[in-house]
Amino acid sequence: MRCFVGLWPDESAAERLAAAARALCRHNTAARISSASDLHLTLAFIGELPEEAGRLLAAELFDRFNSPSAWTVDHAGAFARARMLWVAGATSLKLGALAQAVRRRLSALNVPFDAKAFVPHITLARAFRPTFPLPRPLDAPVECHFAPPRLAWSVAGASDKRYQRVVP
Repeated sequence: MRCFVGLWPDESAAERLAAAARALCRHNTAARISSASDLHLTLAFIGELPEEAGRLLAAELFDRFNSPSAWTVDHAGAFARARMLWVAGATSLKLGALAQAVRRRLSALNVPFDAKAFVPHITLARAFRPTFPLPRPLDAPVECHFAPPRLAWSVAGASDKRYQRVVP
């Protein structure tokens, strides 16, 4: 299964981010807006893992990482080539340190992951073609309170929820 380690914002923040996505994409009918329950910040993309290995890794992460975190997002941008609309905030040393700690643990467990630089963002929509200048401030900043990092995998053929957090 395709896996990643991520942070999920609290329900209130996720709903506010989903509303921002709908507003930003209102003139972009081809955009595929993420559901509020799928909004997350990826700390490490792993890729394919067998289901049993995923469950073992989920248990390891659950035992090792148990501190919540927070981050305020205040602007939207896009990765033009990937056609993704995202939101982000000021650089967070705490999020950067958390991503490094997760990646170090994956390395120690010999779990391969994408070693690209950590660029904190929350993807709001795919197949997005900007119809306005970016980056763009959000109407109001959104304070996201995150539960501890968890392993998730993609759900094939899902129509409403693309990602499922793996229960250890």
